[in-house]
Amino acid sequence: MTGLTSRFARLSATAACAVDRAMAEPARYCAGDADAVTLPGVFHEAYAEIDVAERGAVAATRPVLFVHGPLPEGAAPGDRVEVAGRAWRVAGIRPDGHGGRRLDLHRLDDPTQGPPADPGAWPV
Repeated sequence: MTGLTSRFARLSATAACAVDRAMAEPARYCAGDADAVTLPGVFHEAYAEIDVAERGAVAATRPVLFVHGPLPEGAAPGDRVEVAGRAWRVAGIRPDGHGGRRLDLHRLDDPTQGPPADPGAWPV
């Protein structure tokens, strides 16, 4: 089974590189008070997430940024990202299981606007 797992990991990494080459756009990521760094990511403003529970399905859409490379040191929810000509706050960072990260984003109307005092106040 190990051979199959490592083959899948290699194929997954190859696919991620192909997606980045075809679809990635530059995003400026600012972790805390550090200087912003530019990294490639695949931005999707209407990412759909479906939760199938015992009694039915619930779907929600949210803007996300998929990053297959490393994030800046200290990256955490509340950081600022500029992508697609808009400013966003990172509401959550989730590993994708293949070495990448999915950043759930919250649009900021005012680029200087900070995160809410209560992290639980982020929209889901």
